[in-house]
Amino acid sequence: NPGLSRETAAWLTGQPIPKSTALSSESQMVRIESVIGEAMLAAMEATEYAKSVETDLIPQMAIFQSLPLLQLTEFLTRFFKTGDAVQRLADLRRLDLFGVLDSIEEFSPLTHEFANPSDLGAKRVRIVRPGVLVRPENESPRVVVKAQVTPA
Repeated sequence: NPGLSRETAAWLTGQPIPKSTALSSESQMVRIESVIGEAMLAAMEATEYAKSVETDLIPQMAIFQSLPLLQLTEFLTRFFKTGDAVQRLADLRRLDLFGVLDSIEEFSPLTHEFANPSDLGAKRVRIVRPGVLVRPENESPRVVVKAQVTPA
């Protein structure tokens, strides 16, 4: 019956009653933002390689008429569309990258994590992968994925 609440329908069918609290909803959103952040970083890293393939490899392969380039160019087109979709999703969730590659900063455990955990203790670090933060409306930014660093 579409007029019944989820809890009543679950009770009538003998299924576990789904419980939702403000804390569980917030926890789920944090996990979702983290996954989107990881997707942003993966898309950013892969895009660099895709651009290299597009500008360096495809022109060289075009010399050989026997190589089918259509599949590779179509793959790159679809990949770039996927990257754009990930970025639009990040924009909807107000997620932004922070940290400039190869820049040197003071280590902060709130925003940095070591690429190699045995490097813990370095005061100055070099960013090897940016981090992701969320900028909620009327709240201060919150780190979702820490920037990866190495000792400087």
